[in-house]
Amino acid sequence: MRLLAMVVAVALVMVAGILIAGLTGAQVSSAIAQDVYKPANADEKVDLPVPKPTRPTGWEDADNDEDENGDDDDDDDETPPIEFFDEEVEADKVVFVMDYTGSMSGRVGHPITDENGRTINNPTKMDHIKAEFAKAVLGMSDNVKFSAVMFASRGIRVWKRQLMDATPQNKSAAIAWVRSFRPSGCTPIYDGFEAGANIPGTETIILHTDGVVNSGKYPNPSSCGPAIINLAKSKGITVYTFGHCLATYYGSSTSNRGRQMLKQIAQGTGGTYTEVN
Repeated sequence: MRLLAMVVAVALVMVAGILIAGLTGAQVSSAIAQDVYKPANADEKVDLPVPKPTRPTGWEDADNDEDENGDDDDDDDETPPIEFFDEEVEADKVVFVMDYTGSMSGRVGHPITDENGRTINNPTKMDHIKAEFAKAVLGMSDNVKFSAVMFASRGIRVWKRQLMDATPQNKSAAIAWVRSFRPSGCTPIYDGFEAGANIPGTETIILHTDGVVNSGKYPNPSSCGPAIINLAKSKGITVYTFGHCLATYYGSSTSNRGRQMLKQIAQGTGGTYTEVN
């Protein structure tokens, strides 16, 4: 009995000490379980256990800009280039300015394929531009905004006087609109370009012609080229030019003047020139 009383007394003293120290049961268990070093004196510093740091929720997205294939996520927002006569044009606010003059009734001289992959034998240049426009428009990303202008001395026609979203409905409407044209008239290149440049928000113009300027505000290459460059620069527009079978109705000297004008326009505005045959 005396031994039992002593054991009970010792236990009560230990419990009282724990309560006084303010330790919880979990802390007591932790202290017993760990081999904690106790300083020999009060001046000795002790490195207490430090909890392991944790990452905040969502750290995977913040620290990893690449997807599982190693591609940068930012690239997903980039607009793919527009393909026109197999050339790539970097643009997301674009106007197509295209020729429907009388010389567009001339033959290309080889078969072409339309937007559905069907072969067109003995096509005219008008057939060619309609097919290439349809291919370019159908291939545009849905974040592109676009419009179209058709020019000839018969009239400068504008599809929409504002840039339109490249929705399936707008694409179909623009393709049908271009298909309605028939070749007629002379070649007022500046006037057609000006109509496209005046569409608000235009950053890029795809300028197509099969001829040499011979009518409109600036009826010759020596005046038309510089006027187009000045207008483009004033509006911050890049111009990609396309010369479409230029020698069909012209001798080499005349066609070369038209070709040089298109090259100068492209070089002067940061675009490129493409010869289409």
